[in-house]
Amino acid sequence: EDLNVIIVDWGHGAGIPYAQATANTRVVGALIAQLIKELTLVGPSLADFHIIGHSLGAHIAGYAGERLHTLGQITGLDPADPYFQGTDVRVRLDPSDADFVDVIHTDGSSILQLGFGTMQQMGHVDFYPNGGAHQPGCDADFMGTLSHTVWAAVTQLDTLGIKLDQKLPNHY
Repeated sequence: EDLNVIIVDWGHGAGIPYAQATANTRVVGALIAQLIKELTLVGPSLADFHIIGHSLGAHIAGYAGERLHTLGQITGLDPADPYFQGTDVRVRLDPSDADFVDVIHTDGSSILQLGFGTMQQMGHVDFYPNGGAHQPGCDADFMGTLSHTVWAAVTQLDTLGIKLDQKLPNHY
Protein backbone atom coordinates (compact mmCIF):
# COMPACT_ATOMS: atom_id res chain seq x y z
CA GLU A 1 0.00 0.00 0.00
CA ASP A 2 1.33 3.42 -0.96
CA LEU A 3 1.21 5.90 1.92
CA ASN A 4 2.20 9.50 2.44
CA VAL A 5 3.53 10.78 5.75
CA ILE A 6 3.31 14.46 6.64
CA ILE A 7 5.29 15.69 9.63
CA VAL A 8 4.29 19.01 11.16
CA ASP A 9 7.11 21.01 12.73
CA TRP A 10 5.49 23.51 15.04
CA GLY A 11 8.57 23.90 17.22
CA HIS A 12 8.43 27.69 17.16
CA GLY A 13 4.90 27.59 18.55
CA ALA A 14 5.56 24.82 21.06
CA GLY A 15 8.11 26.59 23.21
CA ILE A 16 8.04 28.57 26.41
CA PRO A 17 5.86 29.97 27.86
CA TYR A 18 3.87 26.76 28.12
CA ALA A 19 0.55 28.64 28.41
CA GLN A 20 1.17 30.18 24.99
CA ALA A 21 2.11 26.79 23.54
CA THR A 22 -1.21 25.37 24.76
CA ALA A 23 -3.05 28.26 23.11
CA ASN A 24 -1.12 27.65 19.88
CA THR A 25 -2.42 24.07 19.72
CA ARG A 26 -5.80 25.36 18.49
CA VAL A 27 -4.21 27.33 15.66
CA VAL A 28 -2.00 24.43 14.57
CA GLY A 29 -4.97 22.04 14.72
CA ALA A 30 -7.02 24.38 12.53
CA LEU A 31 -4.18 24.63 9.99
CA ILE A 32 -3.80 20.85 9.84
CA ALA A 33 -7.55 20.49 9.34
CA GLN A 34 -7.39 22.98 6.46
CA LEU A 35 -4.50 21.07 4.85
CA ILE A 36 -6.41 17.80 5.12
CA LYS A 37 -9.53 19.40 3.60
CA GLU A 38 -7.42 20.59 0.65
CA LEU A 39 -5.90 17.13 0.22
CA THR A 40 -9.34 15.50 0.10
CA LEU A 41 -10.10 17.58 -2.99
CA VAL A 42 -7.56 15.52 -4.96
CA GLY A 43 -8.29 12.00 -3.81
CA PRO A 44 -8.23 10.66 -0.29
CA SER A 45 -11.28 10.71 1.94
CA LEU A 46 -11.23 11.92 5.53
CA ALA A 47 -11.53 8.30 6.65
CA ASP A 48 -8.12 7.63 5.05
CA PHE A 49 -6.28 9.96 7.43
CA HIS A 50 -4.54 8.91 10.66
CA ILE A 51 -3.05 11.66 12.79
CA ILE A 52 -0.49 10.75 15.45
CA GLY A 53 0.34 13.39 18.04
CA HIS A 54 2.61 13.43 21.08
CA SER A 55 1.92 15.49 24.23
CA LEU A 56 0.48 18.82 23.07
CA GLY A 57 0.43 17.29 19.59
CA ALA A 58 -2.20 14.80 20.76
CA HIS A 59 -4.51 17.72 21.53
CA ILE A 60 -3.60 19.34 18.19
CA ALA A 61 -4.76 16.13 16.52
CA GLY A 62 -7.98 16.42 18.52
CA TYR A 63 -8.57 19.99 17.35
CA ALA A 64 -7.98 18.96 13.74
CA GLY A 65 -10.35 16.02 14.10
CA GLU A 66 -13.01 18.14 15.77
CA ARG A 67 -13.03 20.49 12.77
CA LEU A 68 -13.15 17.64 10.24
CA HIS A 69 -15.88 15.57 11.96
CA THR A 70 -15.22 12.29 10.11
CA LEU A 71 -11.47 11.79 10.40
CA GLY A 72 -10.41 8.14 10.28
CA GLN A 73 -8.10 7.73 13.27
CA ILE A 74 -6.15 9.66 15.87
CA THR A 75 -3.41 8.15 18.01
CA GLY A 76 -2.50 10.18 21.08
CA LEU A 77 0.91 9.50 22.60
CA ASP A 78 1.06 10.83 26.16
CA PRO A 79 -1.48 13.64 25.78
CA ALA A 80 -0.33 16.62 27.83
CA ASP A 81 -1.86 17.01 31.28
CA PRO A 82 -1.22 20.64 32.33
CA TYR A 83 -4.09 22.90 31.15
CA PHE A 84 -6.01 19.91 29.74
CA GLN A 85 -6.76 17.57 32.67
CA GLY A 86 -10.46 17.56 33.49
CA THR A 87 -11.37 20.08 30.80
CA ASP A 88 -14.37 19.94 28.49
CA VAL A 89 -14.06 17.63 25.47
CA ARG A 90 -14.01 20.69 23.19
CA VAL A 91 -10.57 21.68 24.48
CA ARG A 92 -8.77 18.32 24.54
CA LEU A 93 -8.45 15.05 22.68
CA ASP A 94 -11.57 12.90 23.03
CA PRO A 95 -13.30 9.97 21.27
CA SER A 96 -15.56 12.22 19.18
CA ASP A 97 -12.55 13.67 17.31
CA ALA A 98 -12.23 10.69 14.93
CA ASP A 99 -13.91 7.44 13.99
CA PHE A 100 -11.32 5.73 16.19
CA VAL A 101 -9.12 7.31 18.85
CA ASP A 102 -6.46 5.26 20.63
CA VAL A 103 -4.24 6.69 23.34
CA ILE A 104 -1.04 5.39 24.90
CA HIS A 105 -0.29 6.81 28.37
CA THR A 106 3.33 6.33 29.48
CA ASP A 107 4.10 9.49 31.50
CA GLY A 108 1.12 9.97 33.81
CA SER A 109 3.01 10.71 37.02
CA SER A 110 2.21 13.90 38.89
CA ILE A 111 3.91 17.08 37.74
CA LEU A 112 5.87 17.03 41.03
CA GLN A 113 7.42 13.75 39.83
CA LEU A 114 8.14 15.35 36.44
CA GLY A 115 5.23 13.61 34.75
CA PHE A 116 3.66 15.67 31.99
CA GLY A 117 1.16 13.21 30.52
CA THR A 118 -2.39 12.65 31.66
CA MET A 119 -3.96 9.52 33.08
CA GLN A 120 -7.42 10.69 31.98
CA GLN A 121 -9.14 8.44 29.45
CA MET A 122 -9.34 10.31 26.13
CA GLY A 123 -9.88 7.64 23.49
CA HIS A 124 -12.11 4.80 22.46
CA VAL A 125 -9.25 2.65 23.74
CA ASP A 126 -6.62 3.86 26.21
CA PHE A 127 -3.47 1.85 26.96
CA TYR A 128 -1.50 2.28 30.20
CA PRO A 129 1.75 0.27 29.80
CA ASN A 130 3.24 -0.46 33.23
CA GLY A 131 0.40 1.48 34.84
CA GLY A 132 0.86 4.50 32.58
CA ALA A 133 3.49 6.22 34.71
CA HIS A 134 7.21 5.51 34.96
CA GLN A 135 8.53 3.17 32.29
CA PRO A 136 11.37 0.68 32.77
CA GLY A 137 14.71 2.14 31.75
CA CYS A 138 13.55 5.76 31.96
CA ASP A 139 15.26 7.93 34.53
CA ALA A 140 13.15 10.23 36.67
CA ASP A 141 14.62 13.47 35.37
CA PHE A 142 13.37 15.98 32.84
CA MET A 143 15.04 14.38 29.82
CA GLY A 144 14.29 10.88 31.09
CA THR A 145 10.58 11.62 31.06
CA LEU A 146 10.82 12.13 27.33
CA SER A 147 12.72 8.98 26.38
CA HIS A 148 9.87 6.51 26.82
CA THR A 149 7.45 8.70 24.89
CA VAL A 150 9.86 8.76 21.98
CA TRP A 151 10.11 4.97 22.22
CA ALA A 152 6.31 4.73 22.24
CA ALA A 153 6.21 6.76 19.02
CA VAL A 154 8.89 4.61 17.40
CA THR A 155 7.13 1.37 18.27
CA GLN A 156 3.89 2.79 16.85
CA LEU A 157 5.59 2.80 13.44
CA ASP A 158 5.67 -0.99 13.47
CA THR A 159 1.90 -1.15 14.02
CA LEU A 160 1.55 1.01 10.91
CA GLY A 161 3.59 -1.52 8.93
CA ILE A 162 6.70 0.68 8.74
CA LYS A 163 9.81 -1.29 9.64
CA LEU A 164 12.61 0.66 11.26
CA ASP A 165 15.17 -0.83 8.88
CA GLN A 166 13.06 -0.09 5.83
CA LYS A 167 14.31 2.65 3.51
CA LEU A 168 11.38 4.80 2.51
CA PRO A 169 11.23 6.28 -0.98
CA ASN A 170 11.28 10.05 -1.34
CA HIS A 171 7.92 11.62 -2.10
CA TYR A 172 7.34 15.28 -2.76
